[in-house]
Amino acid sequence: MRSVLLLVALSEITAAAKTDYYRELGIRRTASQAEIKAAYREAARKYHPDKNKDASAAARFQHIAAAHDTLSDPEKRRLYDVYGDDYENQHQYQQRRQQQQDFFDPYGHFRRRPQAAPIFSQTIWLTAENYHELVEESPHGWLLQFYHDWSDPCKDFASRWEALAQKLHPMVRLGRVNVDQNFGLVQRYRSFLRCRQSAFHMECTVPALVLLKPNDDGELHGELYRGSLQAEQVYEWLKRSFATSLHAIKDVRGAESAVQAFLAPPWGRAAAPEKQRASRVFHQGFARQPAKAIIFSSRPVADTLFARYIAGRYGKWLELGAMHVSGGLQGNSLAAEVARSLGITELPMIAIWPDGPDCPKPTLIAVDVSSEVGQREEILSTIGKAATPSVPLLTAANLHTMCAPGPWDEESSFCVLLFVTSAASWSDDAVRLLQLLRTVSMSVAPYVRFAWVDVKRQQAFSHHLAGLSLSARGHDTNRPAPPVLVALKGNGASSGLRHLHTAQQPHPVQELTAESLTLWLSQLRDGKLRWQKARGALPPLLAEKPPRLTTTMYVWFVHSGGWMWLLVVVAALAAAAYYGPALLKKAMEQPPVSPPPPKPPQERPGQHPEQQRPEQRPRQAEPSSSSNVPVINEHNAEELLDSSVYVLVFVVNSGVADRDTMRALINHFQEMLQTDSCEYRQWSLATLDMSLAMALENKPAILGKLVGRLRQCPFAVVRRLRSLVAYRGQAAPRPAEEWIARLKMGELSWESLG
Repeated sequence: MRSVLLLVALSEITAAAKTDYYRELGIRRTASQAEIKAAYREAARKYHPDKNKDASAAARFQHIAAAHDTLSDPEKRRLYDVYGDDYENQHQYQQRRQQQQDFFDPYGHFRRRPQAAPIFSQTIWLTAENYHELVEESPHGWLLQFYHDWSDPCKDFASRWEALAQKLHPMVRLGRVNVDQNFGLVQRYRSFLRCRQSAFHMECTVPALVLLKPNDDGELHGELYRGSLQAEQVYEWLKRSFATSLHAIKDVRGAESAVQAFLAPPWGRAAAPEKQRASRVFHQGFARQPAKAIIFSSRPVADTLFARYIAGRYGKWLELGAMHVSGGLQGNSLAAEVARSLGITELPMIAIWPDGPDCPKPTLIAVDVSSEVGQREEILSTIGKAATPSVPLLTAANLHTMCAPGPWDEESSFCVLLFVTSAASWSDDAVRLLQLLRTVSMSVAPYVRFAWVDVKRQQAFSHHLAGLSLSARGHDTNRPAPPVLVALKGNGASSGLRHLHTAQQPHPVQELTAESLTLWLSQLRDGKLRWQKARGALPPLLAEKPPRLTTTMYVWFVHSGGWMWLLVVVAALAAAAYYGPALLKKAMEQPPVSPPPPKPPQERPGQHPEQQRPEQRPRQAEPSSSSNVPVINEHNAEELLDSSVYVLVFVVNSGVADRDTMRALINHFQEMLQTDSCEYRQWSLATLDMSLAMALENKPAILGKLVGRLRQCPFAVVRRLRSLVAYRGQAAPRPAEEWIARLKMGELSWESLG
């Protein structure tokens, strides 16, 4: 029992020691002071004991107050990012440990520079512990300053660095790296720094500024600043670094026609001869066009870092233009008339059309590039929300944002999905229904979010929620299925999209109007209509476009074990190239299977061999067609054995070795005699069929002697009809070659045939 209580106490202590102040306030680790203050006010208003009578509200309010007290102080926040919530004790421990090391290490002052007062800054202090979370996983650009606390140039640059922090944030995040305390980060950026490292310390040319920019794949690319350390020059360098041709700011002339041409979609700009191409562009890009925005200013605000940051950050779904209003709004220029007609009351101001020319009037946002950091963050957040289309395409990236209930959403909020069966060829009903949703979204936006679904791309998702399937209709593009409206609602913030409820529009699409759609949505919100529980888990959504072939090959090679299969194929090809010729040659040299030898004829009693019929006489063995080696018989025995000094006689059908083995042995020695003709110029080959030779009655004397000597031998060497040496080993090429080599060296004795 005591052990159980001890484990419970330890678990509570561990849980308390791992308090995350950022999570308590519901903010990111890169949040600004304005975001921290706003989150604290909202959380304190919710969990204050005077307003929340829950028993756990008081404890939660204390945690929120402690989090705000720590994160609102830049120095405490820096120590918390390094040591955690126990940063005070850990900081004191590190100081005492450093003092002990200095006491027991008499050469410590040689390894470290004299302790200098730290350079104060409101920017983030980067270490090896928080670098990955803050920088590598951030979608923003970062400007890193490498510095020494004892360096006079760094102390002089401190005020200009703080001025840059006020001017650049949140377009560029600023962080500092202490060279004396972050050896790992210094080594990571060693190619950008000029450092001298000795046995005791490292000294770099500081301050050094390195800009980190993420590309489209999320990888960071660094760039070193090489100019003068003036705030204006650093700002101009950053502005040039963020310039990109992909998301350039277009110049809009000061005229109403120029604004309409800028807002017009690509299919609306085509000339008369290009109507067919315009129709194709309309079907392929309808409802996929980015939002449009124009910056109205009497100064060249489009050339500022703030405008370039907007074009780069929202460039994928926002097309940005700039109109110069000379003389201000009180002037008589055409640009001033256009600005006043749109309702612009001050400059600079950005006008956003989230749905292009279909918007009745734009959303106007005052843009003050010289405002404080918190105001710029609010402006960027407002621009991001205003640039979001009222009925965007539903993808895997925005599914939870559109349909999943958030922690602060109302319980009656839900999303409405428009299922379009052929997004590449929009029908009249689909176009009318999409424009109807855009109109209704302005009145019901607080509690209803709209999106449209490409059924052809998201077939599993569409079949699960709306029962649509293109395969059932055979992909009939001439008669596409009518669009379908489905309302989707989660079961609470805790469950997300795991438990869903759906409701389908009961009216036909052709009879749907703005009034009937608004009435249906209000009845769903008030609970007057019944929601149906969706069965099973929601299928995952695919990407907006199919991946490219290179991306598919990369995923297959790296993540699906493709490299292993490729390695196996390469190894198989290498083995085939190495062993293939030898196997092919061996297969070609393999002799054909010969028929079994004929049985000797049975001699009748009292019948002479000459009186036998021709078919009963023993057949003469014919030479092999593959080797052309002569066969010894009763007529040519002496002639063949006396044709060369050494005759290599192979014995077949003797029971010592099978026919295929002997044929392979004969072919091997025949090839050897042809290849090395100089060494074997006095050698010849012959074969002796033991079964035929034993069947002969009147054999020559030399043939009878060979039959008597070679019954248990695969082959023998005969020399001038006088002597021979019989081989009684294995009928294989290698041992046979070794035996002949011993014979040529005189290690074997000859037997007389006399």
